[in-house]
Amino acid sequence: MDIEFHYYMTFLIAGKAGFGKDDTATIAYSSQYVDDNDIIYEIHKDKAQYYRNYISQTMNILKPKAKLFRIYSLFHFIPGEPLYEGAFRKDGALHWLNTTPQ
Repeated sequence: MDIEFHYYMTFLIAGKAGFGKDDTATIAYSSQYVDDNDIIYEIHKDKAQYYRNYISQTMNILKPKAKLFRIYSLFHFIPGEPLYEGAFRKDGALHWLNTTPQ
């Protein structure tokens, strides 16, 4: 969780890009929310428009939530090109979650 970058730097960049004050705050908040998103919200639970967000963060990295394990490795690191030579393990097997320079 890095509010200095996700919120304040995004706020600064959006403002410098010409967005208005309200839009700049919305963009910065949205960027920071990825780090703060640790509560599941259910909207219109009993209706056809039902929506449930998927949480993207746990507030204590030493006690990760099991249902989040599938996103931790991709949270800040993009895998890159999975067929890149450096993506293969030493035994020749391919690991799809390796981060590569390609």
